[in-house]
Amino acid sequence: MSVKNIKLSNGLEMPMLGYGTYDALNEAELVAAIRAAVDAGYRHFDCAYFYGNEHVVGKTLHEIIAESNGKLTRA
Repeated sequence: MSVKNIKLSNGLEMPMLGYGTYDALNEAELVAAIRAAVDAGYRHFDCAYFYGNEHVVGKTLHEIIAESNGKLTRA
């Protein structure tokens, strides 16, 4: 998947297309969805405290990055 980036005011770039996690409260389904999204090429994940699932998103992304043996990093 090739997604265009947008340049932020601090000079960093962010993918314009992100994977939304709003209203995803079933932990097992959310973990599977995040893993599938990373495999599909997503690198921008929309999460917020308000969604009530940011701990699952963060934990899953942390695990995926660790499992990648340096191929993926947190920017």
